[in-house]
Amino acid sequence: MKQFFILVFLFISSLIVHAQNQNGLILSGGNGTSRDVKINPGYLDNSKLAGKFNAAIGYRFRIQSKNKSFFYDIDANVGMINFHYGQKYYLNPYPDPNAPRQFETTVRNFYASLAGSFNYKIFKSFHAGIGIEPSLYYLDGTSAEYKYDIPLTAKIGYNLKFAEIGLAYKLGFTDQVNDRYFSSGKMNLWQLSLFIPF
Repeated sequence: MKQFFILVFLFISSLIVHAQNQNGLILSGGNGTSRDVKINPGYLDNSKLAGKFNAAIGYRFRIQSKNKSFFYDIDANVGMINFHYGQKYYLNPYPDPNAPRQFETTVRNFYASLAGSFNYKIFKSFHAGIGIEPSLYYLDGTSAEYKYDIPLTAKIGYNLKFAEIGLAYKLGFTDQVNDRYFSSGKMNLWQLSLFIPF
């Protein structure tokens, strides 16, 4: 075990010494979908939950080896996600027990995250990567509370030298919904991003 920690320390030290570090601003925006949504009793099966526009701003710290085809990204982000709630349910007893009533609203939720990813250069300017993004969400609206998730992320990017454009997909694993309409629901997000190194 001691030898393992020594090897890890030497590897990290070598990476820091021989790496090219690059920092900068990252802007992101996109949309999302929901999955594993469970509707509470009393609401129709065509009730829906979906992600709408999401946006984030953050700071990226990139560690890139000089003579290697891979690099690491660490992103600190704050952002918001708009959820679309849609329910059709019955009014009882007036005017008709079988008359459906529709309700739709948009709830804005906020989050802070720290993402880490391993990226591989497929071509000179094109790369793909995979990572995780531990996130803390503040769910506003009908049931204000905090939720935690560790989405799995997959991304691609193209380096324009003065900036970098990217596309990321985030697969959520924990329920982000728990209110009178839905008992559970996970969110998947995709985001376009612009990385501007300083």
